[in-house]
Amino acid sequence: MNITNTAEIRSQNKKKIIEYLRNESSTKKIMSDRLELSFATVSNLCNQLIEEEILQITSSMSSKGGRIPGLISIRPNSKYTLCLDFNNAEDARVALVNLSNELVDCTKVVIQESADYSQYLQAYYDAALGLLEKHSISHSQLLGVGAAIPGIFYKKNNTVINSTNALFENKPMKLDIEQKFGLPAYLENESNLLALASLLKDQVKGSSADIVYIYLGEGLGVGITSRGSLLTGTRGLGGEISHMGIGARSFPCYCGKAGCIESELTISGFYRKLRGAKAALPDNPGEWWGHFVKEVLSGEPAAVDVIAENGRLLGSLVSVLANIFDPDEVYIGGFIEGIFPVLHPYIVEEAQSRMATHEYFFPSIRGSAGYEHLLIQGCGELVFKQWNP
Repeated sequence: MNITNTAEIRSQNKKKIIEYLRNESSTKKIMSDRLELSFATVSNLCNQLIEEEILQITSSMSSKGGRIPGLISIRPNSKYTLCLDFNNAEDARVALVNLSNELVDCTKVVIQESADYSQYLQAYYDAALGLLEKHSISHSQLLGVGAAIPGIFYKKNNTVINSTNALFENKPMKLDIEQKFGLPAYLENESNLLALASLLKDQVKGSSADIVYIYLGEGLGVGITSRGSLLTGTRGLGGEISHMGIGARSFPCYCGKAGCIESELTISGFYRKLRGAKAALPDNPGEWWGHFVKEVLSGEPAAVDVIAENGRLLGSLVSVLANIFDPDEVYIGGFIEGIFPVLHPYIVEEAQSRMATHEYFFPSIRGSAGYEHLLIQGCGELVFKQWNP
């Protein structure tokens, strides 16, 4: 962002202070040193933020040597973000997170089966209004709306494309949500939001870490951050990996091609590798997956063979992404959460074998748990990063 005037500089420096204090309380002197801002600047901006009731002095101590400066912290409940999860009509949610990105409350949204697009948005609005009234939160305390969408947010014309929910296809959801809620709105798919939320986990590197987040769900997605910012490309179309032709079995894909990696790393891909390429997924795939996990954990040979094959396939995918983006961390989440420890050695072995630079640096590969909470945190972080205090 090009900073062109004093007001923008002040806003950016305020944001630095708030972001720093989201992780720990501090003194003005320490913040001045860590943020490379003058003490006068930090002091003046902190005083302004205290007057605005965004910051507070949490302690003021004294000793034999004199007065010790008080610690300054944020007031977590001074500001809030509304988080809307549009991914699944059967589990539609609206949540509130505070300035520390802590979950304040969450409620289900009741969607009628016959609901059209406008009725969908109205149901989310009504649920959000109920949350705000329940917690006595005013409109002025809201930073904005963060929305998880089942598709791609196409920046060129601000519409949703490739959506798994036909009601959202080619709809200007950003504008519609902004008009409905009277707040700035920001939209992203689940993989990108999970990547943003994962930034909050790493207290050492903080929000400037480079992360790759691979999500295995109904489809296959990836979220990528560089120095704390999402990489989605000029039009928002970046990071789409579903139809990369690196599958090992050449299963036919719904796109009309064969060998797409998504066709092997979804639940149906695991099932076909166990039962045969032409096997149809059972009516209740979640129930089958539970049985499969038990077979894996008990060491059943056929199930373990599938894990070894798909672990190596994931390792190949990790190597492609790591060779291009050089991340600090790689997170892998989704339905494989319960068997990630079994997959992990195969992933690491294959990724290392395909990375000529692994002797110099190899990213940490971690399993990711708590999808629902992470997705809400990602919505909160998406809005926070756009907020200019």
